[in-house]
Amino acid sequence: MGESRWKNARAAAYRHTMTVFDGVPAAAGLVTLSASEPLWVGPEGYRRRVVDEGFLWLQVAPRDGAWWLTAMYDGNARFVEFYFDITAGNHISPDGESWFDDLFVDVVFTPGEAPRIVDEDELEEAARTGVISREQARAALRQARMICERFSDTAGLERFCGDLLKELRG
Repeated sequence: MGESRWKNARAAAYRHTMTVFDGVPAAAGLVTLSASEPLWVGPEGYRRRVVDEGFLWLQVAPRDGAWWLTAMYDGNARFVEFYFDITAGNHISPDGESWFDDLFVDVVFTPGEAPRIVDEDELEEAARTGVISREQARAALRQARMICERFSDTAGLERFCGDLLKELRG
């Protein structure tokens, strides 16, 4: 949980806590990034900067959950996007060393845009090559669609993450 997923960024600082999300125990961690260069992601029309010096990644992972949320904020703590990894399980540790089993497909929420399911090609390739089963692939797509519906109105999620961000920033 305390690491960056990008080769041009590393964790300059990390804080974690245990919390409760929708009545379920969850791990939460805040990574402050140190970046060698900015990273822009997404197709034309959706491009956004997700890595740069001082950017904040707030991660929330419910125990026994099938998703792992990274809420990304710029260096001024302005919201950039919600990124949900769909998982085959979250491994939660109170010491902040939590991790997940990735199911390759993800859901992205950016301000002013409808949620998007991304990396379906990676999911299909993993199922085709036997990295995951076809049933796991189907379950991952069901979970991704459920995330799109459940959080289509992001106001509650934005409040929860905003409060958690303030707490972890101190």
